[in-house]
Amino acid sequence: MLQAVQQLESHIVSEIKRDMERLRQEVEASLNFTDSGYVFEELVELAESGQWQWWSDDASFCMSCITDTPKRKVCYIPIAGGKLEDVLAIHDRIKEFAIAQDADCMACGGRLGWAKMMKARGYRVYSECVLDLRENQNAN
Repeated sequence: MLQAVQQLESHIVSEIKRDMERLRQEVEASLNFTDSGYVFEELVELAESGQWQWWSDDASFCMSCITDTPKRKVCYIPIAGGKLEDVLAIHDRIKEFAIAQDADCMACGGRLGWAKMMKARGYRVYSECVLDLRENQNAN
């Protein structure tokens, strides 16, 4: 039984890696836009290890992770890319997963243009400011 489970896990990891490679261009475009500090290979490792979840369809993707904080359990979507309508459909699948994981809330980052759409889906929108210390060492 244990060997069968290990073989299944190995197969799933292989499928995740293959699917991520298939959408590598979309993933790297999102990484370049957000300048998150991650590189593609790190995202593959996070998905393979189960720390982050990989979600995809034909041409779009999202990654999620569940984080426990002192106040709540959060399902966070740190990166997504592809066609807007497809990303939103994937979002709905992640929401179902988050509920099944007993998450209290969901959070995601994104371009300002996403704010209106996310508000319509029940999100409260906050701004996030990022200071690149490599480029702005003298910033106050």
